[in-house]
Amino acid sequence: IDLNVAMGYRFNEFIMVGLGAGVRYYAHQDDLRYHNQEKNRDYAWSFPLYAQLRGAFISGHTRSMVPYWQLSAGYTVNDGVMIQPALGLRFGAATRHHFTLSLSYTAQQGYKYCEETLAGKKFLNLVQIRLGYQF
Repeated sequence: IDLNVAMGYRFNEFIMVGLGAGVRYYAHQDDLRYHNQEKNRDYAWSFPLYAQLRGAFISGHTRSMVPYWQLSAGYTVNDGVMIQPALGLRFGAATRHHFTLSLSYTAQQGYKYCEETLAGKKFLNLVQIRLGYQF
């Protein structure tokens, strides 16, 4: 579960830059590790801090739905370096108030609840559907 807030500057309707912070909650339940025993449960919290670049593909002056792209990159406290590109749709007829729906990919080094790779480092690959509100 992810909860993030990003604040920034909108140069025009096509480009925005900002900084973001959030909280991420992981719940890992492994039924297969101990057959016929109580579930092994691991819980973890982490805190993403990132820079964000976002842009619209087309003008939103005459449209209530606008496709956009987004790139976030930064560091997640308790986990490691992360990068998160996304493609989405912005909904709303108002100039500055919109709902967003996006499909994003997260690549993160140092995730402590994943299996180790052959190189001995831990890595997270994650695809997310994200909902948001932009003002």
